[in-house]
Amino acid sequence: MAKPFREDKDMLALQAREAGSVPHRSLLGLGGVLKGFSMPDGPFDPRGEWEHRYRVFIVRTTPEDGWQCLPGGALILRRKPLDGGRFELTVRFGAEHGTTIVDRLDAQMVCKTDETASLVSWQLRAVLFDTKQGKAAIEAVVETGSIAGGEIRLAAGAKKKTLRAPEPITSNWSLFEALQRLGPERTAPPEFSMLEELRLLRLNQRLVAKPPVEVGVGGRAVLLRRLEHFGDGILPYTYWFDGAGRLLFAVGGLRAYVWEPKVELDTK
Repeated sequence: MAKPFREDKDMLALQAREAGSVPHRSLLGLGGVLKGFSMPDGPFDPRGEWEHRYRVFIVRTTPEDGWQCLPGGALILRRKPLDGGRFELTVRFGAEHGTTIVDRLDAQMVCKTDETASLVSWQLRAVLFDTKQGKAAIEAVVETGSIAGGEIRLAAGAKKKTLRAPEPITSNWSLFEALQRLGPERTAPPEFSMLEELRLLRLNQRLVAKPPVEVGVGGRAVLLRRLEHFGDGILPYTYWFDGAGRLLFAVGGLRAYVWEPKVELDTK
């Protein structure tokens, strides 16, 4: 398990000055992470087949310790194109809580290749996994869902529920895919609805494109694109992209997703 980063409050500002850039508010807790971050290289086709891995951190600050990045788990996304303007997105997510218990969510989604990667259908498996015992601590829950005409149909065993929301309707995970297809010349998509972790409905979501910012990464200044995400029921998120369109960082509230191609889910 990764060790927490503990930072002085001015560490990121110093690192940014040394690299010739200015720290952004959404990155203030990631000083040590960015210092050791290696930028990906090579071409990237966001419409093709790919796998992206992110280490998850819990970011917080206290008067005694300053900024801290605590291990928070891992996220693995796999995209596979389908016919008919759709694609399959496979999600493996593990959330750590400082104990041997990890929240595991595994999902398979079919989405449209539109501006928000609108959901079509999905299956979600959720379980509390005990890494010490190497088995589930609580029996897994399997849920399914589909969307048509603004009607969201959810089912878990014999339990069924129907919700309505304005379209387009996406999820926080499929949004990761959609934003990587927005090139630098394109504007942010219109207002949308979002199923957070395919469970919690969030309305009136919107994205705002912001000017690129130089960020101190690995001891050098790198120009990164960014989008701001606001909406009902969520804390604001900032998404950071490299020149090829890869999503490198997604930071909001206490959680940060950081590109790390070799990260594994903690299931041992």
